[in-house]
Amino acid sequence: MNVYVSDNYMKIEGIENLSIGQAFIDFLYIDMNELISRIEDYIKDIFPFHINDSTSRINEILQNSHIYFKVYENKMNDIMQIHKACIIDKYSEIAPIMLEYENIVCEKIENVLSPIIKTQEIFAALAKDFLDVSNISKSESTLSLLHKFDPELISKVVDLIYHKDIYYTDNGLVRSNSDIELFKSRYKIVKYDEKYSVVTCYQALTVPELIYHEFFFMAKNNLLIKKCCNCGLYFLPTYRSDTEYCDRIIEGSDKTCKEIGPMKAYQEKVKSDPILAEYNRVYQSRYASTVKKHRNNPYKKQKAQKELKVWAGKARIKIIEVKEGKVTFDEYKAWLQEG
Repeated sequence: MNVYVSDNYMKIEGIENLSIGQAFIDFLYIDMNELISRIEDYIKDIFPFHINDSTSRINEILQNSHIYFKVYENKMNDIMQIHKACIIDKYSEIAPIMLEYENIVCEKIENVLSPIIKTQEIFAALAKDFLDVSNISKSESTLSLLHKFDPELISKVVDLIYHKDIYYTDNGLVRSNSDIELFKSRYKIVKYDEKYSVVTCYQALTVPELIYHEFFFMAKNNLLIKKCCNCGLYFLPTYRSDTEYCDRIIEGSDKTCKEIGPMKAYQEKVKSDPILAEYNRVYQSRYASTVKKHRNNPYKKQKAQKELKVWAGKARIKIIEVKEGKVTFDEYKAWLQEG
């Protein structure tokens, strides 16, 4: 399958453009054991009486889990030929041997998908060491770090992709001659967002190949990732490098980490800081007695908001003063009530 890559997007043949890095992050968090179990359960439910649409359904399950699985579409079609070769009448005398065919199909699919678990482990380690912004100093680049990579770790990656011997030179990773043709890249000119650009085109036959390529394109462009301070999962700080929260929807809510995270962090900070806790208590009281009181009168509400904002600015100065010991906590509390 053809894959086209530019500096900021990747396109798998037949699929819309993907932002470089987002597919990589999503891949790290696929629950492969659950995915394999779901496919095996589906096969057991439909075998052998509802098999005509089974291939498309299995590909749908895979590609809904991650778009990388588009590369296995033909592979799944080949495996499911076993189903189609074994169509039998419900009351056929050979029905008992269908369980054997069912197990063969499940085993073949598991053989394709199981190595991805190890791939996830390896690239999670690579992401932590070479792409996680918290582990990279400002004076270093991802490529400078990768220059000092652990050959044993990288060799595991390539073994997953090709299952063949590799060797190293001073200039980096080199594959055996039989792999060079498969791995060879070529350039194409494509139109994207009404502009023409040069992209690299290569053939990808497996999911490990896709993740391998995307990782190194991220490294090439020094595209770093961060862990969300709320959910703890990696995300791409797309617009601001100092962003601390991701855009994932929080389970059981319609809010994102970016919406909930800052308030949650502030509340945790308030719990352990009596100075902030007192400010927060008085602020809420003032808000209720001024802004909220005039919610049906736009003019008075706007005036109250401006006055509260001025008070909050002065209160922040007092917070600094009490922390520096310039005023006592009791003096601070009294000011909050009178200020």
